[in-house]
Amino acid sequence: MQSYTVIQTPQAGVLTLVVPRELDGKRLLVTITENTSEHEPPTNPNAQLLSILLSAPTLSEEDTQGFTEARTHLNQWRSV
Repeated sequence: MQSYTVIQTPQAGVLTLVVPRELDGKRLLVTITENTSEHEPPTNPNAQLLSILLSAPTLSEEDTQGFTEARTHLNQWRSV
């Protein structure tokens, strides 16, 4: 079983809890505790994706220019 943590501040005694779709229809146990300094806020759920995107290879100026030239050549060939 995978746990799901969310940290919110209630307004006027109301908390809105949105759970992931994979938990739809399942019996859930909800426990509310006060957040102390030992609890860090949850990390961004997209942090792993962001890390992958930032570490991905990028095109240099030379690569970009070569790509542009190839695209221009193919566009000319296609219009013939």
